[in-house]
Amino acid sequence: HNLMVIEDCAQAHGATYRGKKVGTIGHAGSFSFYPSKNLGAYGDAGCIVTKNKQLALQCRMIGNHGQLTKYEHKRLGRNSRLDGLQAAILSVKLKYLDQWNVLRKQHADFYTSLLKDIPGIIFPSKPKYSTHVYHVYAIQTKKRDGLKAHLKEKGIETSIHYPEILPSVLEPLSGFRKLCSKFIISSHVCGINRKGDTVCGTSNP
Repeated sequence: HNLMVIEDCAQAHGATYRGKKVGTIGHAGSFSFYPSKNLGAYGDAGCIVTKNKQLALQCRMIGNHGQLTKYEHKRLGRNSRLDGLQAAILSVKLKYLDQWNVLRKQHADFYTSLLKDIPGIIFPSKPKYSTHVYHVYAIQTKKRDGLKAHLKEKGIETSIHYPEILPSVLEPLSGFRKLCSKFIISSHVCGINRKGDTVCGTSNP
């Protein structure tokens, strides 16, 4: 059907799918460098990657007020230029991304090993044909609110990741609201093992 595939890689820096890095599978991929991401700047930032020269040209124009040459506006655009400070920060942090992703995987596996015998918990999916970089460590449980309250009493911070998914758009599609029933524990999975012991031991009231 001559459709283009645009990958949303906002939270998947360094992840792979069937042997390919995300962002290289479709016609283009978009990455967020918001401070909370696996590879984050100190302010708003992001990028688009593509092998298509014409698409790259159009993206550069859109992000630079529709111009390639100063004052020659070829199309509608906006200011989405990455400033030098954020670029410098990202250039340094990029060197450590693979190392940080290994740590995230180690800590995610650690949590799973301690929580796996607790009934009623669905853990992050780990298909054999892909690698997970654990932007967050999210679990699903029918006792979400009760578990969240219990952990709060024990001084363990948790959050419900994306509690609303485009509510105005999905209003007629009530079934999609089940997607909001996600529970996240320990969003920063690069903590020390003793903290993991505390979190996982408390998760089984």
